[in-house]
Amino acid sequence: MKKSIILTNSIEKIRVELLKSWDHLNYLITLSKKSWVRLCILITMIGGSFFILTTIIAMFFYPGGYNFATNFFSELGMSRSTTNHEPNPISSVLFLLACTVVGASLIPFWIVMTRLFSEARVTKYISYLGSISGLISSVLLMGVGIFPTDREILAHFISAGGFFISLSIAIIIYSLAIFLDKNYRKLYGVIGLGFSLFIILYICRVFYLIDPLAQKISVYGYISWAVFQLSKIWKLKNKLNTI
Repeated sequence: MKKSIILTNSIEKIRVELLKSWDHLNYLITLSKKSWVRLCILITMIGGSFFILTTIIAMFFYPGGYNFATNFFSELGMSRSTTNHEPNPISSVLFLLACTVVGASLIPFWIVMTRLFSEARVTKYISYLGSISGLISSVLLMGVGIFPTDREILAHFISAGGFFISLSIAIIIYSLAIFLDKNYRKLYGVIGLGFSLFIILYICRVFYLIDPLAQKISVYGYISWAVFQLSKIWKLKNKLNTI
């Protein structure tokens, strides 16, 4: 009888310890997954901040002076200044770094975005399409810096034009997913559609009188939109725990 009780107690202790170990293992798995998502968020935020800071520094070192309202971003990457035709070694290197770093850092952003729309099949597939277009825009953004407009003009314009087109498509698609997702505030979708419309109008040269300024609004606005979405992802602790 005593042996039976001891055996029963031992089995119960083992069962309790196994349950504790299982719970701890699940906690570690969940924590690691959540940390992976947040690591991606941090990479994108650091990349975006790096782009803003680096382009501002590049403007400061641009030979002959850089006018925020009249000079295009691409002029920072040219081998010579369009202002006084002097060599432009510092700004061109900084612009190359800015484009490649932010383009690479936005890749994790588009991957993480799909994780927010995994509950419903429709929004899940829509998010996949949006991220594919977004990933293409990230690669093309890197191409904008890699191919200077004064040395690789065709490749540069293909990269720049493709970047804005694929970006606007990605944001429109994700705006649709946001409207269909009950967990997302519709404000995010409205902002996305409004921003996409602005990019499309810029591509169509509606702002031709202020094209350089409209270009900067589009690029910096893209980074702001991404940060806006990332802040949403960061706050969704319940969803992150199930990713």
